[in-house]
Order: sequence, then structure tokens, then C-alpha cells
Amino acid sequence: MRFKKNGTLAVADLALTLIHERIDQIKRSGQLPEGAQYTFDELERIESDNDTTRDECQTIQASTTVLKTTGRTVVTLRHGSFAARHVVRKTKVQDGATQPLHSSQLARLVAPRCKYGYDLVAHVGLESFLHGRRLEEIQKDLQQRSPSIPIGISSRLRGSGTNPARP
Repeated sequence: MRFKKNGTLAVADLALTLIHERIDQIKRSGQLPEGAQYTFDELERIESDNDTTRDECQTIQASTTVLKTTGRTVVTLRHGSFAARHVVRKTKVQDGATQPLHSSQLARLVAPRCKYGYDLVAHVGLESFLHGRRLEEIQKDLQQRSPSIPIGISSRLRGSGTNPARP
């Protein structure tokens, strides 16, 4: 059976181009705004929790004070690069002593005093050690996935894990 050339490949190419453009548009719309700062405060998380009553929130709020506020740039595979403002509170426990209250949301993304998120460290490690990919290949892949991830981070992640001494 013979087929005629009737331009069906051109239509397929056009469809693929439109699909890739739409995917890129969706990726761009899902990225965090550049230069925005996100506050991670455990008290705000507790207050927005549906299981916490108003009286419990007032009790928690009365027993906490701000100990310090730190800022750092965090880079994750899912969210890209963003500024994180971490509010550490001092809370009283039952015996009258105080203990710091850190953000559980930030702790799920990145280790204390570190810049690179758990998901990014795991991705670079898997690609490098299990799949045998070179760091340059991983960097190109990361730039295609999320342009907000800085170039040149792979060697730091691969060599140091989550070493807080490295920027």
C-alpha cells in the first residue's frame, strides 16, 4: 500500500510546537515571583491550622515571643530560588523553661543553615552517582527544568552534600 505526501508531518510538527509552548507557559506561570520574600513563622502556621481553636491560638501566642529573624536564599528543585525569612520564636514549656520554636514548613524544604533543598540535593546525587551523569549535563537539565535555579550549583551539591559552611 502506498501513501501520498499530504503534509501530515507539518501538522504534527505544528501540534508538537504548540504543546511545548503551552508547557513552557504553564511552567512560567507556576514559578515563584522573582525577588519575593517568603516568611516562615510557625505561629502563623498554627493559627491557620483548622484543628487549632481560637483559645488555643491565643494561649500559644501569649506564651511566645520572637527570639530572632533570619534571612537566606533557598534553592529547591520544586520552587527554584527564593528568599526565605525565618522567624524563630521563644516559647514557654510546662516547667517554665523556654525553647525555640522553628518553622516546620521551612524544615521540610531545607536543612538548618543550608541553602539547597532536600529535593535538589537528592536529584543531583541520583543523577550523578546512580545514573553516572556528568555535572555539566545535570546543570543543563536543571536549567531546562527551572531557569530560576542558579547555574554552577551542582559541583557544590555533589561534593558537599548539605554542608552549611558552603554558600
